[in-house]
Amino acid sequence: MARPRHPIDQHRDYITHLYLNGISRSRITYKLRKHHHVAVNCRTLSRRIANWGLPRQQARTKESPELIDATHDLIFRIGLTEKQTLSVLQRQGWPITKRGLKRIRLHPDRRWLRRLNTEEERLALLERTEQAIIEITQRSNAIAGYGKSLLQPYLRQQKQLWVPRDPLFQMYKIMFPNEVELRKRMFRRKKGQFLVPGPNYQWCIDGHDKLKAYGFEIYAAIDAYSRNIIWFYVGHSASTALSVMKQYLASCDAYGFRPWFLQADRGSETPLVAAAHWNFVLATDGRVEWHGRVFQQGKRLKDSYKAAPSTKNIKIESWWERMLHVSSRQWVDYFGELARDGDFDGDMLEDQIAIYAVYEDILRQELFDFVEAWNIHRIRLQKNRPHVVHGQPWMNYHYPDPEKACNWGIPIDRSVLTEMERPLSDIDISTCLEPETKHWCSQILSEMGYDDVVLGSHQDPDKLRPFKRFYIRLRDRIIQHFESGQQPMLSYRKAPTGGVSEYVSLHAIYLRGIASLTTYSNHYLREQIKPERMNQEMGNEQNNRLLNWGLRMRKEMTLRE
Repeated sequence: MARPRHPIDQHRDYITHLYLNGISRSRITYKLRKHHHVAVNCRTLSRRIANWGLPRQQARTKESPELIDATHDLIFRIGLTEKQTLSVLQRQGWPITKRGLKRIRLHPDRRWLRRLNTEEERLALLERTEQAIIEITQRSNAIAGYGKSLLQPYLRQQKQLWVPRDPLFQMYKIMFPNEVELRKRMFRRKKGQFLVPGPNYQWCIDGHDKLKAYGFEIYAAIDAYSRNIIWFYVGHSASTALSVMKQYLASCDAYGFRPWFLQADRGSETPLVAAAHWNFVLATDGRVEWHGRVFQQGKRLKDSYKAAPSTKNIKIESWWERMLHVSSRQWVDYFGELARDGDFDGDMLEDQIAIYAVYEDILRQELFDFVEAWNIHRIRLQKNRPHVVHGQPWMNYHYPDPEKACNWGIPIDRSVLTEMERPLSDIDISTCLEPETKHWCSQILSEMGYDDVVLGSHQDPDKLRPFKRFYIRLRDRIIQHFESGQQPMLSYRKAPTGGVSEYVSLHAIYLRGIASLTTYSNHYLREQIKPERMNQEMGNEQNNRLLNWGLRMRKEMTLRE
């Protein structure tokens, strides 16, 4: 009678993965016992490793400048723990072990320590932090809106300061008491549930119109599972179909995949992006395997796209509220004051050019800083809302726990992407001003000392009305330039208008997929495609069965841990 197989053979792939990533034999036996209820001693494990043809010597860490830089970035900019840093580096393909990571971190020339050993070190760090906050507030009031969870990653990315959260927040409460009270009132509300099974299952897209009256339009996409910001656009054109489609295609090009679902409202800017997403679905097979189960995506429009009112698009709407209270509120109030005082009129060419020249780069940088701080801040575990995915949005999006979630992104067909991008190649949405106008305004502002204030070498005397004196003086110079009739002719870029018909006319030859673009547009305009009546638990009956199964798996893994 043949000897029965040892249970360890059923977990060969799992053991091989751990072993090749430098996990010790004793640690492997511990993981087998804890997670798979397989009891095995180190001698049996060593024999199996030899029989499977694995190398006797485990992988060693090969230090290189690139590995050291990647480790430093994950620890100090992203803010990962040592365990998370090791996991990410191994997933990225770096030959590194736990002992090797510790050796890199504690090298005498580096000593990357986040722990403060003495009271003198703690006081010195807090003093440097206070000076850094004062320096930032001299240029802008943006930091006043950052609360307990966002302040630490913001200082980490801006000033490379790793400050313990609680002492930092105590300092913040003393320096900004009014903002703390405002945030308390803002978050006293009951929240519902919103559940998806993993990253890239659903991207929620929408625009932010609070600054539209002043020429600045904002559009963004958020991953519904991790709450990581997929893309963020600030410019002069975010509410037209051509602009939103260009943003979506650029994101798919950068990531190399598209989401399983795309959710948007029924605004006039969405038909083209919905059709582009549908083209990707028709061109590739939507298929995901997770824990031995296979999920196949249908080819109908409603199997990949959800059109719903803004009240249902709650992930991006909730994030807009946070951005407004943290970062953009001061700009809404300030630009509104300019308009009420008669210093700005969007119909006046000189006003619009001046506000673009002075504030475009500053506004974009402040909002991008908030986006980066958001992506690396830590969402706490909430005992009253156990369904909330906790941790860092960046980590949960790029490296989710494979036992609790899987990546639902579907690789795109590059030929389809190229064909859809070709008619948009001449559309530039990156800057608000024409190049000659931008250059002329930059020279005038430099003569006024604008660059010194932006760089922080000189302080703006009125932080609540930042750079107003430069805006007024530049506007007057623009008026004088118009009256003189000299060159160059000053102007700002016009937003690319039009929908499907304009998109088709941009190319003489119909592209592959144009039929689906036109078909979708006709259905959309005739209201033959109705927004799905879906609850906040996401989708139709098939999706609910999928979601319930995913949540059950997540709960089982949580209890097992």
